[in-house]
Amino acid sequence: MPRHSRRHVLRASALTVASIGAGCTAFEPSARTPVSDRTPLSHQEVTARSAWPQLAHDAWNTSYSAGTDGPLSDVEIAWTAGPDEAEFHVPAVTDAVYLTERRDGSAYALDRDDGTMTWHNESLSGTHWPVAVHEDRVLVVTRGGEAPAVLRALDARDGTQSWARDIRASSGGFLPVAPTVTDEAVFLATDTGVTALEADTGDRRWATNIAEDLLQPDPDRPMRWTTPAVRGPYVYTFDRNDSEGPGRQVFALDRETGARLWSRRLTAPEPWQGFDNHVLASEDRLVVTISGAINDDTEPDGAGGGTPDRYGGRVFVLDPASGAVRWTRDVDGTIGVPALGPDRLYLPAYNTESDIEQLRAIDLTARERDWGQTFDEIVTAVAATDEAVHANADGLVAVDADDGTQLWTELADQPVGSLVVADGAVYATLVGGGEFEGTTIAAVTER
Repeated sequence: MPRHSRRHVLRASALTVASIGAGCTAFEPSARTPVSDRTPLSHQEVTARSAWPQLAHDAWNTSYSAGTDGPLSDVEIAWTAGPDEAEFHVPAVTDAVYLTERRDGSAYALDRDDGTMTWHNESLSGTHWPVAVHEDRVLVVTRGGEAPAVLRALDARDGTQSWARDIRASSGGFLPVAPTVTDEAVFLATDTGVTALEADTGDRRWATNIAEDLLQPDPDRPMRWTTPAVRGPYVYTFDRNDSEGPGRQVFALDRETGARLWSRRLTAPEPWQGFDNHVLASEDRLVVTISGAINDDTEPDGAGGGTPDRYGGRVFVLDPASGAVRWTRDVDGTIGVPALGPDRLYLPAYNTESDIEQLRAIDLTARERDWGQTFDEIVTAVAATDEAVHANADGLVAVDADDGTQLWTELADQPVGSLVVADGAVYATLVGGGEFEGTTIAAVTER
């Protein structure tokens, strides 16, 4: 296999484990104040105290936490923890660290200060979705029930189930799909589009079928959509289905009713195939990234088969109200999960031509690359704050958000899956191997 093709396979594997960790030691009971004795935080308070309550930090999918005091220098590993043989999804962090286990679906709450377990619900079925937190509820999507999946609300104090609703959640592929939480509702990508539920009770507000707008040769094959981005009056999602050729559609739905407001087909340079993509929303722009395999010597639909010649990415900046494309920028290589700040897009992109991974900052006002940082290992996930961008490169690394200067590294030679930043700490799920074999999550703080 050509060098860049092998590294792309590794990237694909890493994108899968970016939502999980690997086997580890058992938890010890927490000697600290139980979560059950703490006052639950409102969704607004959670955001204000620089928590990370859902997959990409906020309902806008930005993976950017404004006002967060992440570690900037002189860092240390505050604690490592994990249950035996666990594979964790991306954590959510509020007044505790909440995780789900991929294979058996168990849900855990860990003490933020030392990683000890405060509760464990092992009565759930397997899941492929990270958790989200709404006030005093931990929202978990599991398999089972009369429908393909079940949305469960667990009490954040002790992990007991408050309510459950059958849903048809979208899943599959390398990108994690998770509930999107606002102050009053939870939005989920389904196998036909998007549904909105009351966050307090799980009662359905609306469900919109957008799959009927797409070509789908196999009606029995579930369709895939990105985790919804919710901002202002809009709910955005992006088609992830391979049957659509070189184009994909972004949809905007009415937040209150689910009515379709607009759709926009985004095209990639032919002959691309096998897309992964993301939707991120800011106040005045919608950012969409796509990546695909490029077979220069085959048909656009990939009919020629074989190993792709290379991989490429494209950034689209859209008007959030109309979907009109303002501008685009092509990227050499495969784009990982990006982060969106007020004026910059932080973009991990593996260049298959040079076999070098780069974390790039694109100035969204000047429409040009601001800075770039090179690493020896693949970057698949980033988490950004006002002052720093954190990435799973060469273990865990932080660079200056303004110029890309490296600030610190930790967990050297330890494969890191996902990472989130909250209240002075970086919480990272660890993949099997490395110095910390036997743990699945670590917290890094300043000394």
